[in-house]
Amino acid sequence: MKTKIGRRGLPIMLCALLLVGASVLGTWAYLTATTTAKENTFTYGSIGLTLDETTGGSYKIVPGVDITKDPTVKVAAGSEDCWLFVKVERKGAFLDGVSYEMADGWTALPGEDGVYYREAAAATTEQTFSVLKGDKITVSTDITSAQIAALTGDDKTPSLTFTAYAVQQATVDTAADAWVIANA
Repeated sequence: MKTKIGRRGLPIMLCALLLVGASVLGTWAYLTATTTAKENTFTYGSIGLTLDETTGGSYKIVPGVDITKDPTVKVAAGSEDCWLFVKVERKGAFLDGVSYEMADGWTALPGEDGVYYREAAAATTEQTFSVLKGDKITVSTDITSAQIAALTGDDKTPSLTFTAYAVQQATVDTAADAWVIANA
C-alpha cells in the first residue's frame, strides 16, 4: 500500500516536524554566567643613572694643597633596587703623596682593581651618592719638586676616570655576579 502525500501534505508535514523539533529543543536549557573583565596592566622596570661632577676636569697638583673633586652618582627616582658600581681608573703615576678615599658606603669589590660597589634601594626620590670621601684628593706636603721633575711621559700628567654602572638586584644575588653582568 502506497500512500501519496499531496502537494499540501508535504509542507504541512514539514511544519509539524519543525514545531515538534522546536518544542523539544526549546526545553533544553543551560545555566550560564559571565564575569566582568579584569584588565592587567604591565609596565617595565628601569634604572636611571647619572655621574655628575661640578669641579671640572683639569687640576694642578701642588704639595700640601688638597684638590676639590666631587664626582657623584645619582640614581633616578622610581629606579629598581640595584647594585651600584663605580670604577676608578688611574692613568699615569700618582706620587705616593697623592691619594683619595672612597666615600662611606662604598666597598671594594674583591679581585677587581679600582671597582667599588654599594646597594641602592628603590626610592620615590632621586638618590645621590658621593664617590670620594670629603669630595677631595689629598696632596701631601712631602712631595718634592725633584719627584715631580723625575716624572716623564704619561706619568707627568696622571688622570683619574670615573665610570658608574647599575644592575638590577632582582635575580642577581651578589655584587660579583652583578659586576659580571655590567661588563658583559
